[in-house]
Amino acid sequence: MRNAAIALLFSSLLQNQKLFKFRKYFLNLLYVIVFNFVYYCFFHKHLLWDFKSKCFNMKLVRCFHVFFVTPMLNYFFILNFPRTLVKRIIYTVKWIILSVIAELTFKKCGCIFFSNGWHIGWSAYIYLKMYLYTYFFPKRPILISVLSILNVYFFLIKFNVPIKKFSFKGFFCIPK
Repeated sequence: MRNAAIALLFSSLLQNQKLFKFRKYFLNLLYVIVFNFVYYCFFHKHLLWDFKSKCFNMKLVRCFHVFFVTPMLNYFFILNFPRTLVKRIIYTVKWIILSVIAELTFKKCGCIFFSNGWHIGWSAYIYLKMYLYTYFFPKRPILISVLSILNVYFFLIKFNVPIKKFSFKGFFCIPK
């Protein structure tokens, strides 16, 4: 279902020739990829949410999510970001609501699970930060990077994540 929605959006972008603005938003998308990857590196032994799949290897699912789904979702978000403050607020709230509805749907279908105290409210909070930080990253990279690091620290403390060492293996580890 998610892939069909992405394919539909992708084809509509091709028709509108908006897809070709990819270069303009490269830094935005790179930011999203990096901090999505950071989640798996820091939280690999204490996942707050993850995917379930009977058909696909979990490494493949995670890679697809980190390197394609989340960046494309953010790309679609920033492509039509309005100019006025009121429209920006309404637009962002709509995207957060749609993202939460999609996540709840995937959770109900058993494609996603929450653990260690995570719930949909935290997901809404993450979507808010993800969309806003992605938009503002090229304009204020140092500020957004510092805020992002502080957010990672907040979540590590809030969810009592045991950290013995940072691990790039975390992205590829499959919890039991």
